[in-house]
Amino acid sequence: EIAIGKALKPIRDKVYIATKCPLERVKEPADFRKTLEESLRKLDTPYVDFYHFWGINQKTFDEKIVPMNLIAEAQKLKEEGLIRHISFSFHDSPEALKHIIANGPQLESVLLQYNLLDRANEEMIHYAAQKGLGVVIMGPVGGGRLAAPTELVQKLGGGSQNTYELALRFVLGNPGVCCA
Repeated sequence: EIAIGKALKPIRDKVYIATKCPLERVKEPADFRKTLEESLRKLDTPYVDFYHFWGINQKTFDEKIVPMNLIAEAQKLKEEGLIRHISFSFHDSPEALKHIIANGPQLESVLLQYNLLDRANEEMIHYAAQKGLGVVIMGPVGGGRLAAPTELVQKLGGGSQNTYELALRFVLGNPGVCCA
């Protein structure tokens, strides 16, 4: 965060900054704010554009975020102008993603895994977009597995494209995806 803050300071008004709240640091609701304030200091910015509940699954959502009312905490921080969008990064089953979206109406975007090698979240990308969430893809080139040139492009009729280009075109070709 310190390096990102220094690098982006001269162009802060031209970029979006996302950061995360590691929920293992949140033992009580006030810790959510403290964690954000620490990130803001490190980033040397008065706000972040996307603040993620980091790496959540259904258990974390049901057993920590909901009982501690952390989405309401995030909403307060948004109202104060410290964050622009309430987000979460996700690591669980498609059914768990649907549960979180259905029970977290204030959530505005999700960061999730999706690529040519892992299409498990494909249906939920459509669901999230229908519910108005922005969908950002992590791992669009399969953790690097699709970055190296292979014969896959020729097999798929990709012509002179590189494998990573094909992988990014696949991900960005999904109408529910906003960014990769």
